[in-house]
Amino acid sequence: MAPANFPDKTHVQRLQDIICLFEDDFSMDWIIELTGRKPSEVLAELEQGVGEGWLKKTRSGYFAFADLKKRELMQLAIAPHEKELLFR
Repeated sequence: MAPANFPDKTHVQRLQDIICLFEDDFSMDWIIELTGRKPSEVLAELEQGVGEGWLKKTRSGYFAFADLKKRELMQLAIAPHEKELLFR
């Protein structure tokens, strides 16, 4: 699978677009594979979400939304054509 790439979005926005589509917890490894980003970059951004309180660690290397409303708002912010590309 090719990394999700939307040139008009920041790395953080692209990461949020991807993680908000997971209904349950998700592996940091999955996000690295989907984004093509360095593990240290992905981890830093996920840890930031934990620090801000909208993400939580569920186990080693796995995260989930602590704030489901934030997840819903992120989903609504994804343009339909971007969502279609993410599901490919």
